[in-house]
Amino acid sequence: MTGGLKPYPEYKDSGLPWLGRIPAHWDVRRNGRLFSQHNETGFPDLPILEVSLKTGVRVREIGRGLRKQFMADRAKYKRTVRGDIAYNMMRLWQGAVGTAPTDGLVSPAYVVAKPYPDADSRYYSYLFRTAAYMDEVNKYSHGNRCAVTPAISTVALRLFPRAYSLPASGVRNSA
Repeated sequence: MTGGLKPYPEYKDSGLPWLGRIPAHWDVRRNGRLFSQHNETGFPDLPILEVSLKTGVRVREIGRGLRKQFMADRAKYKRTVRGDIAYNMMRLWQGAVGTAPTDGLVSPAYVVAKPYPDADSRYYSYLFRTAAYMDEVNKYSHGNRCAVTPAISTVALRLFPRAYSLPASGVRNSA
C-alpha cells in the first residue's frame, strides 16, 4: 500500500468486477440498504436548512438580507433530523448533498434519507460528493443531458445499481 497505510490481513472478492478485492471484514451493500427515504412534514418551528454545492447542508441565514426568497408554507417543508442525508434531486449529480447538522427543514422538493444504524452518514455525505460518485449519479439521471440540471428520479437513492463498501464491524452513526 502507499502512503504508509498498512494492508488489511485478509481480503475477499467483492463480487463486483469494477471493485475487485475488498477487506474480508467489509460488506458490499446497495444504497437502499443504508438509508430509508422520509417525508415528514408539519414542523414549521424548526430552522430552515439549505443544501449547497459548496458546503453541503447548513442552516440557512435568513434575516440578514442575504436571501430574498419567500417560503410559502413551512408546514410543507420536510423535516430532517441531525445526521440525516438531504439532497437536491435536481443537483445531486453536481454534489448538492450533505448531512443535516441539526434538526431542521428542507424544501419539499428535496430528498431526506435517514441512515440505518450501521451507516455513518458523515462518511456517505463525503462519498456522495466525490467525483466518482457524481459520475455514477450522472449515468442514471434522465432528461435532457445537455441541460444544466438533468432530473434525478425521486427514488434514485434506492435504484443505483452500484454498491459501496461498509466495514461489517458496523460503523455507527454518531452524528
